[in-house]
Amino acid sequence: MSIFKMFFVVIVAYIGWGWSISFRHHGVAGVFAHPFEFFGLHNAVITDDRNIVDGSHGYANVIDIGFQLTFAAIATALISGANAERVKFGTWLTFVGLWVTLVYCPLVCMVWNDDLLSAASEDIAAHLFGTHDGRAAIAPIDFAGGSVIEVSSGVSGVVLALVVGKRRSFLRSPQRPHNFPMVMLGAALLWFAWLSFNGGSAFGANGTAALAWMNTTAAGVAELLGLIENIDCVTTTP
Repeated sequence: MSIFKMFFVVIVAYIGWGWSISFRHHGVAGVFAHPFEFFGLHNAVITDDRNIVDGSHGYANVIDIGFQLTFAAIATALISGANAERVKFGTWLTFVGLWVTLVYCPLVCMVWNDDLLSAASEDIAAHLFGTHDGRAAIAPIDFAGGSVIEVSSGVSGVVLALVVGKRRSFLRSPQRPHNFPMVMLGAALLWFAWLSFNGGSAFGANGTAALAWMNTTAAGVAELLGLIENIDCVTTTP
């Protein structure tokens, strides 16, 4: 239930001001955009004359908003394991709202909105490596959230775990393992979702989407084989 309630906080924050911070006009100092320019998605989904707003990929802007909303939700969920059973629920929900607003959305703006950490000609990579055809000669690439999602949530999880500390009963009482079949079911559902995330980041049904889908599948299978071999070696072989 904590994950579902966390989703509610993320959704409200993202619809309220998160999209405006992340993806609208160039941000303040290249870090974040105006949070109230499209507050509550005003004029981001439907114009004042009731026309659907077109996005930059050939379809309605609301599709992009919904897609990016799922990224924000899953990024926050990835942190939740770092404080499992050690933080008050209200404190956790407050942290979620602040993290989405102050960490996730500005990072999206910097990386995916042609701002500070992008390949735009006026940003860091261009100053370090020069430009070619109006873009950084050596461009930072984040196709589907390697820095925006995985790095941000991973670093935040480590910091949160260090601040919160270990359980009071850690190593003092038996730690029962979780239900292994449920863990595998959750991993399968997450894998399926990641196929959609990575393929969808091509913003179209094309060869790039197919390649992302195939790479995600191949990488997942390779990692699973390594995990199975590791478990087998630990439990059945010297």
